[in-house]
Amino acid sequence: MTSITQVITTYPVAPDPVSMTPTAFSLAAAALVVAQKSMVPELNTWAGQANTVAGEVNTALSAAQAAQAAAAASAASATSAPGTNATSTSSMTVGTGSKAFTLAQTGKSFVVGQWVMVNDSATPTTNWMLGAITAFTAGTGAITVNVTTSSGSLTGTSWVVSPSSPMPAKDLSGGLAGLTLFKLNMKNVAGSFTSFMTNTNTAARTYTWQDRDGTVADLGAQTFTGAQRSAIVQLTDGATITPDFSLSNMFEVALGGNRALAIPINCVEGQQGTISVHQDATGSRTLTPDWGYQFALGADTALSTIAGTRDVIGYSVDTYKSSAVTISLATPGVVTMNGHGLYTGQKVRFSTTVTLPTGLAINTTYFAKVIDANTFNVATTLANACAGTLIATSGGSGTHSMVACSITLNYNKAIS
Repeated sequence: MTSITQVITTYPVAPDPVSMTPTAFSLAAAALVVAQKSMVPELNTWAGQANTVAGEVNTALSAAQAAQAAAAASAASATSAPGTNATSTSSMTVGTGSKAFTLAQTGKSFVVGQWVMVNDSATPTTNWMLGAITAFTAGTGAITVNVTTSSGSLTGTSWVVSPSSPMPAKDLSGGLAGLTLFKLNMKNVAGSFTSFMTNTNTAARTYTWQDRDGTVADLGAQTFTGAQRSAIVQLTDGATITPDFSLSNMFEVALGGNRALAIPINCVEGQQGTISVHQDATGSRTLTPDWGYQFALGADTALSTIAGTRDVIGYSVDTYKSSAVTISLATPGVVTMNGHGLYTGQKVRFSTTVTLPTGLAINTTYFAKVIDANTFNVATTLANACAGTLIATSGGSGTHSMVACSITLNYNKAIS
């Protein structure tokens, strides 16, 4: 491109009739006239060079616009050509399974069985689906893809469909060496997936796969070579304190008054642990266990009374069962719960959404008298259960609910 090389000579000082003497003014005016005479050819040369540059710029702009139009036309032609990328405005949510789109272009050369990648046009690396074509009509652009792998959760209307290849298979007989990032889906008999995402690992990893019914096989007895511990969960102080046994095995609470210890939620037979109970600055606070707790014979069941001391209560969930039951109307009444697993003397309580049989009441503790593996009677006291003095039932209807609970407590007093 042409360069402007002409330099315009700087004007001399202009004549000033106010500040100059007549002689100085005349000399300055004469110099200015001489400068103007020599500036005319300089300006003409500069203007000619500027016009040349402007023409070249306009020519280059026209060429660029033509190239842009040609590129757009080429892209449109490529999209419309058979066997290349296509687009779709079908509303679709990213996920696996059968996905039906209508392509914006007809006459494409996709075929059933071919693998394609479907990407969101704005976020192609975040929201995408990969699968094989199960149906395709070139004349209408209707295409159905069985998506087996996806990323994201977008519901979008701007998709790019392009030929792809299936994710490479990996023979797992030799382990997972060489795979640094992949997703493994395990499908159970109910059709539900459990997904495992792996990344670059610097240490060995062990995965436990589900059985066909979705359960995890029992691993049997385990031997630990290091210390095992659980976090100590702070219980919320209040009139009734209710532990959540799914959170930990170890709990603690600072009593701000006389409290009741409720039956834990998420109670599981066999769980053991401790509850640390702190007296506040007042001291002499009491903690009254609910009906499902019991104590070893002769054990101390009262907290320390000294202000600021801490008692550690050990607990063991010996029995916890919650199930629907039926209760016969008979003398004595018979409770049916298949495989109940109870023992004579086990404490139980009943609830219902209809009406309990006469002879039984909700929120009342009874004692089981086992008949067989599936049935039992109940009595008002442990002595009556052992003696066979059992409750007769009449009236009432429907299926009811039963909770059987035995949690053994052991107080270790005045730790601090």
